[in-house]
Amino acid sequence: MATAPRMSLAEIQEAHHNVRKGWLVRRKMTFSALQERAERDRPAKGPMHVVRTRLSSEGVSQSAVRQAVHNAAHGLAVPGREVKYDPFDVVDVDIEWVAWRNGDGNDAPEVKGSPEEQYAAMMRDVSSDVVVLYTGGFAGTVNNAPGARRFLSSLARLTRGRCVNVKRRLAPQHPFPAPIVDILIAYLALINPPRSSLHAPVSPSNIILAGPSQAGLTMLGLLQILLHLQSHPIPSLSAPLPAGLLALSLIAEPNPNFPSWYANKQHDVFVGMSAPGTSAEQVPCALWPSSPPREHPIGYKEMLAHPLMAASLAGSWKGTCPVYTDIGHTERSIDGARLFVKNVRRSGGTVVLDEFEAMAHDFISFFPGWWQSRKVVERCAEMCVRFTAMANGGAKVQSERMLWTLDGKTHKLSIDDMEVLDLEEARNLIEEKTLAMPKWAEWEVIEAADPAFKL
Repeated sequence: MATAPRMSLAEIQEAHHNVRKGWLVRRKMTFSALQERAERDRPAKGPMHVVRTRLSSEGVSQSAVRQAVHNAAHGLAVPGREVKYDPFDVVDVDIEWVAWRNGDGNDAPEVKGSPEEQYAAMMRDVSSDVVVLYTGGFAGTVNNAPGARRFLSSLARLTRGRCVNVKRRLAPQHPFPAPIVDILIAYLALINPPRSSLHAPVSPSNIILAGPSQAGLTMLGLLQILLHLQSHPIPSLSAPLPAGLLALSLIAEPNPNFPSWYANKQHDVFVGMSAPGTSAEQVPCALWPSSPPREHPIGYKEMLAHPLMAASLAGSWKGTCPVYTDIGHTERSIDGARLFVKNVRRSGGTVVLDEFEAMAHDFISFFPGWWQSRKVVERCAEMCVRFTAMANGGAKVQSERMLWTLDGKTHKLSIDDMEVLDLEEARNLIEEKTLAMPKWAEWEVIEAADPAFKL
């Protein structure tokens, strides 16, 4: 891919086209094959520290965690709507610590030694209290921890801090709320480390939640639970708010049905009209369809419009920590992301939105060499520093909306004047699609021949 500072619109569209061709191959893979390939570990390479370890759930009341999820799920539900999810376990969580490694080149091998020795070496290169708690995207079906190391080490370099990449439980075998619970356990373990931990306690005022694509949605679901806990406390579960949250290329609802989902289909990197695993073109495997059959890999259809799973439909973010999100103008999910931003602003929260002309979904992952991607990494680091400073008594971060055009220029725009869908209209659109979803066993070929869609 070209990495020149400025690219023409035609070059950008060709690059997006090439990514779409790759997605055609991925859509024909089973979830089992996809996870087997994406979850393979590999040695770290280059100027980065990577420390693999596990965060224990010991000391966390399982009943309190279940109560917190229950309270938020029922307390935030639209009156009259069913709340439906399977019982879940509270388990230990595998993670990777990632930080920048000073003085090493791009071909430097991974640091040898025990996890304790690797962690000690990492901390010698860390000079900031910033900790980014991250998890990967891809529709909740893979973690691909090695694939996130470049971004996380760059973020650690710019913040001089460290990152925690959570290898959460995956859909479809572990639907909502298991992935959110895993992030919650990791968050609580950072604040109050179990005896087996490598790290010292981390103040919530130094923690930033972060995730791309649908992982941003997972993080926002956790934030809703934390916000609900502030007003509906559980004595045996202390969970203060973090300093801030980064939601990159946010997909703000798991089963999109907003106008941009259809209007931008020719220019985004997504292929097809439905989410993975929700049409008859999905090849079955041991993981999907589920047993008993379920409508969507990440949860029951009754929950796909719930605020814990669809951030764009969460009307209140009162008391939230500050949030940063970026979005490309050709992203099919832009309507939901903008609605989420507007809802945070209406709730009195601080939200920073960067919009990038002609960029497609998750462009920082697909095209890390583009100047737009490097700018997002810089902005993420800037927000980590500013959000944590604010949480520790520093200057308040103000809400802002910026447009970055192809020529590299910036234009300050208004969040208040941003046109978005009406919240009730948006909810109706999502429910119209989700509540009519059949279970996997009842599928017919719904989308296979969409004559309007051409690669």
